[in-house]
Amino acid sequence: MTTSLIGLSDIDGTLIFCPQYCQGSDLKPACVKPCGEATMFLDSGQARVLDMLGQCDMLVPTTARNLHLFKQIKISFHPGYAILGYGGVILTPAGNFDQNYLDIILPQAKTAESELSRLLIWSCSQYGTREGFSSKLIGEADMLLYLKIKIDNDNKTDDLRHEFLSALAEQLLPGWQIRFNGKAILVCPPYLSKENAVMYFLNNIAPKDRVTIGFGDSTGDLPFMKLCDYIFMPKTSDLAIDLTA
Repeated sequence: MTTSLIGLSDIDGTLIFCPQYCQGSDLKPACVKPCGEATMFLDSGQARVLDMLGQCDMLVPTTARNLHLFKQIKISFHPGYAILGYGGVILTPAGNFDQNYLDIILPQAKTAESELSRLLIWSCSQYGTREGFSSKLIGEADMLLYLKIKIDNDNKTDDLRHEFLSALAEQLLPGWQIRFNGKAILVCPPYLSKENAVMYFLNNIAPKDRVTIGFGDSTGDLPFMKLCDYIFMPKTSDLAIDLTA
């Protein structure tokens, strides 16, 4: 029996990039909004890396994007599995969500919805009028999954970011986690994580005779990457900088 090569990869900042992280002028749009605006790209070198990953028997995106935002990605993943919503759902090649995994997540998600709503109201009431601050709930399959906060990353908002994180930590119930997904701050219930979804995928869907490769760019990716046999990351990523500091 041939050993399967399985890649599990974050998308934004790992496979596709903002223009400032690309080289040259011949950029390939990799994420396009419904209005036609391209927001993420690949340069020629990054496209070659993606071609290399395409040689995997399975290349499984592992992303915080929900299905609506995932459909904006203009690259293909074989055979069609995708871990979405920061591990909240697993998309199958048939285009539906893995029902067995959904049966595990849905009851837990329903118990967390009121707390997610409370944290959204708290964040908006305390910081919603501050320049550069935004927060919203991300959901999928008729359930809320996590709270996403963005604070513009410039000198004017560095202090706001630190202030908010300190105040947020005091608001969290035991087991709730703050995760960093690129520059975004995610507030996740105890059950929600990329690593839990990857563990389910490896135990229940992936071939047993396999070698796995984990790709990511942030500290939030590292737990699922540690489940893999090999780990790769862009050298300019926050994760690489943190690990080599």
